[in-house]
Amino acid sequence: MSLFRCGIAAIVLVTIPLASGWSETLTCPRSDGLNGPFVRTESVAQAIFRAVSADLAPENAEKYPAIFIEDEGDHWLAYQNQAHPDPGMRGGGQLEVSIDKCTGAISQVGFER
Repeated sequence: MSLFRCGIAAIVLVTIPLASGWSETLTCPRSDGLNGPFVRTESVAQAIFRAVSADLAPENAEKYPAIFIEDEGDHWLAYQNQAHPDPGMRGGGQLEVSIDKCTGAISQVGFER
């Protein structure tokens, strides 16, 4: 990921959650610095996904323009697809990412088959 995109992601992680008015309670492990959760809202998860997607699969932005965010409790599941996906369609290269709500860490990054 480019230094610019990392900087944008860091700004998003710090500023948006603080101003969101988020009310859900999620207990995150204590750390020496600021304590999370840092990815409290779908909009923050979407911004992180967009940064990662632009770096890993920029060609997918046109092919799969819709970004879907699902709340999985302690993390967000973020993925891209067509705006109105065909229920019978399987796979096709859509990016999928898990985003930890407490830390903002991404994991389980992959492409649908």
